[in-house]
Amino acid sequence: MDDINKFKNKIPIVIGVTGHRNIVKDDSPDIAEVVKKVFQRLKIYAKNQKMTMIR
Repeated sequence: MDDINKFKNKIPIVIGVTGHRNIVKDDSPDIAEVVKKVFQRLKIYAKNQKMTMIR
């Protein structure tokens, strides 16, 4: 077994979310859509990884 396969599906993905709290109301839907797409891609590419979000 090579080194990469040895750790496959065993390293968790931890995502920390931080940022400005006073988001312009008109920008909020666009920002939410971008963040949603990022998480959707992560679920596809790392479908067997445990994911945790810290906010």
